[in-house]
Amino acid sequence: MAGERNSEAPMGPRNLDLKEHIHEVERAAADWGVHLDALEGRFIGALLAAIRESGRTNLAVLGDIEALLSALERRARGRCAGSAC
Repeated sequence: MAGERNSEAPMGPRNLDLKEHIHEVERAAADWGVHLDALEGRFIGALLAAIRESGRTNLAVLGDIEALLSALERRARGRCAGSAC
């Protein structure tokens, strides 16, 4: 399904306050006199959107890697349960 989240990305301790950092940049741009409808404002908005998506993707990948490693660890434990691995 489109937009469905299929990742194991953790949301607790990995929350890096990316939204707050982006809001800080937006506030600083507004204080500097950047207008959202002007060329530089549209550029800043697009760049922040790309950074936001990159951060989400990185967290999702980290979660997927953790899930894979956890599954491999469980599998290895199962194979070694009755022997001295």
